[in-house]
Amino acid sequence: MKQFSEVIKQRIDMGWLSITSGYGWREFQGKREWHNGIDLAPRDVSNRRSLELEFTCKLFAPISADPRLSACGLGAFIYEKETLRWGVCHLRAIAVQPSGAIWLAIGSTGRSTGVHLHLTCAIFDRDKGWQEVDPLSILSNDSMQRIA
Repeated sequence: MKQFSEVIKQRIDMGWLSITSGYGWREFQGKREWHNGIDLAPRDVSNRRSLELEFTCKLFAPISADPRLSACGLGAFIYEKETLRWGVCHLRAIAVQPSGAIWLAIGSTGRSTGVHLHLTCAIFDRDKGWQEVDPLSILSNDSMQRIA
């Protein structure tokens, strides 16, 4: 079973997921705002395999119950390593398989303009705590090797 970042990278490389909005400042509904992640939309929403992700991780924490994250809709934090945390939002469904694998279905919950996965990434620094970074900077193989 693959790690979360491997599954995301594979889906992008295969063309199943396309980056529709990048990390940083953007215009959203007529306002300039900070976008703390990237948006990944499935190329074909009728292809069930392009809407589902299955992976392993160290720790998985659903965040749908947190009212401060209502824009996220159904989401979760995925700790791939102790110092690497992914955030996913706008999910249709989440399940933990009997094998321990995590299954996510991409959806359009929360403040969403259509079916997509909002993906954030943070690296833990002992002095500064969790620091947000551009998820694309971590999805490269070189960056993954450097994270303890």
